Amino acid sequence: MKTMKKALCLILALVMIAALGVSAWATNTIPNMAVNTHNFLVFQLLTGEPATDEDGNLITDADGNVTKELQTETIAWGSALNTYAKQTAFVNAMKASTVQAVKDAFAAVNIAAEDAEGKDSQKEAQAVAQALYSVKQNASATEWATMAKEIKTALQSTGDAGLRQEAGSTVARDTGYYLLEDEAATDETLKYNLYTHVDDQNPINPKTKDTPDVEKEVKVKDGDEYVKGTEYAVGDTVEFKITATLPEGYENKSNYYMIFTDTQDNAFSKPDNIVVQTIHYTTAEDGTRVPSEPVTVDPSMYAANVTEHGFTIEILRMKDAEVAGNPFINLSDGDEIVITYTATLTSDGLILGGTGNTNKVELDYTGAGDDKPTDTAKVFTFEFDANKVDGSNAEKPTLKGAEFSLYKKIKPVEGTDYSDENKYIVEYTKDSDGNDTTEIAAVYELVKAYTKADDTAEFKFEGLTTGEYRLVEVNPPEGGYNPIDPIDFTLVAEYNSDNTEVTVLKLQKASGNVDGNAADGKVTIDVENFKGVVLPETGGIGTTIFYLGGAVLLLGAVVLLITKRRARFDED
Repeated sequence: MKTMKKALCLILALVMIAALGVSAWATNTIPNMAVNTHNFLVFQLLTGEPATDEDGNLITDADGNVTKELQTETIAWGSALNTYAKQTAFVNAMKASTVQAVKDAFAAVNIAAEDAEGKDSQKEAQAVAQALYSVKQNASATEWATMAKEIKTALQSTGDAGLRQEAGSTVARDTGYYLLEDEAATDETLKYNLYTHVDDQNPINPKTKDTPDVEKEVKVKDGDEYVKGTEYAVGDTVEFKITATLPEGYENKSNYYMIFTDTQDNAFSKPDNIVVQTIHYTTAEDGTRVPSEPVTVDPSMYAANVTEHGFTIEILRMKDAEVAGNPFINLSDGDEIVITYTATLTSDGLILGGTGNTNKVELDYTGAGDDKPTDTAKVFTFEFDANKVDGSNAEKPTLKGAEFSLYKKIKPVEGTDYSDENKYIVEYTKDSDGNDTTEIAAVYELVKAYTKADDTAEFKFEGLTTGEYRLVEVNPPEGGYNPIDPIDFTLVAEYNSDNTEVTVLKLQKASGNVDGNAADGKVTIDVENFKGVVLPETGGIGTTIFYLGGAVLLLGAVVLLITKRRARFDED
C-alpha cells in the first residue's frame, strides 16, 4: 500500500534545507513557515496535499527525514500563478530559458486558452510539476539557481511582488511549492530558493555558499577596470584576471585543493607573466568588507603548466601546515585567490565581431565532482574594408594600383615625439590669424599602409577597435585618375547588456552612415576615383582669381566709359 501510494506522488526538490524529524499530518492542518535572519519574499507556485502513508503520517526517508512529497493528483495552481496571464507568462519564460534542461522539460507544457473546450487547469499545473521534477533531475545546481531567477522575473512581469515575510517571523502557509527570494542576498545563486512546504520545520535560514566561485575578466585597453568583454587591436597585449572566492567553511577544512584550467581561443598567443596573489578581507565597524593589499604567492607554492593556448594552475596542499610558508592555510571564508596573466591578440584564428574571442576558466576543487564552476571573458575586434572603384564608369569596375594608408586618432601624450611623418599625422591648433601654433590638436597614428606593389583593389584593415580613423590615398590608381581627399570616419559598435556579443556595427562619416555586419565584424565602403579635369574647391586658387580679374576689368571699363562721357560733355 505504501509503495502504491508513493507511486502517485511527485518528489519536488527541497533546495534549502531538509526538515528534521517527522510530523503527523492531520486534515486541514496548515503548517507554519518560519524564516530566520533575513527578510524573504514568498511566492506560492503550486498547491497540493502532502504524501502520507496508510497511517496518515508524512512519508520519510531511511533517516527519518520528511521527503517533501506532494500527491500528484492534488497539485493545482498556487496564488502566484492563479490567472491565465500569470500561467502563460511563467510557462513561456521556461520555454525561453537560458538553461537547456529547462527548455527541454517545458517543451511539451502548454497552457490552453481560457475559453478552450475541455480545458483542465489542474492538469496543466500537474504538467508543470512534472517539468520541474525533470529539471531537478537533469540540471546542475547553477542551472537550477538560474531557473529560479527566471521564474521570479516572469512573476515580476505580471505585477506579482510576492508576500513579504519578516526575519524571525512565523506564518501559517498552505502546503505547496514555493519560490522564496532572500532580500538581503547579493549573490544571485543564493538569492532564490525553490521549496516544498508540507510541515512545520526549523526556521528557513539564508542559503550559504559552501562551494567556491570563479570569475574571469579582461582589463580595459589603456585603463584599470576589469570587465567581461572589451576591445583590442591585433598586436595588442591583453591582460586577464581570474578571481576565485573561497567557500564558507574553508577555515574549518583539514585539506583542500584548487585546480584552475584556463583555455584561450586560437587568436591569443601563449600566456605569459602569470602571477598568483591572495587577498584577505576584514570586516569594518559598519559591516563592510575591506580587502587587504594583494600578496604575491611564490611560484613554488603551486604548479603551473603553460600550453600554447592556455594553462593549468594546481594548488594542491592549501591546508597543509607542513608546507613551509603556506600562504593559503590562514585564508578565511570569502577571501580570494587572484591570477593575472597576459596574452597577445594575433591574426591567427582571429574572430571578428560576433561573440568575440573567448577565454574560459574552469575551477576544480575538493568535492567538486562534475559540477565545476566556469566563467568566460571576451575580446572583440573588427575589420574595415575599402574597395577602390572607377566612379567614371556606371558599372563601377575595380581599380588596382592605388596606395592607401589608414590612421587612427590617438590621445596625444606629452613628451612623445610625433615628428615621423611616415607614422603620424599631426594637426595643430590655430591662432587668431588662422596660422598653426605649436599646440597639438590631434594626432593620427598609422595602422597599415598599402603600396602599389600590393596590386589590389580591396584594402582590408583587420583587427581594429572602435574609434576615429582617417583613410588617406597616398597615390591614386594609374590611368589618369584624380586623387581623393582624405576620408574621416568613426567606427562604432554596440553590445548586448553584459558585453558578450556585438549587436550593431556601423561606420559614421560626413556623407552618411554605413551599416556593417555585427555577426562577422566587418564594415565595407566603396572609394571612387574619377578621370578628367577637376577644378580646385575651397582652399585652392580655383576660379576665384579669374572671377576677381574679370570683375576688375569690368569695373575699369565702366570707369573708362563714364570718364569719356564726361570729357565729351565738357567739350560740348
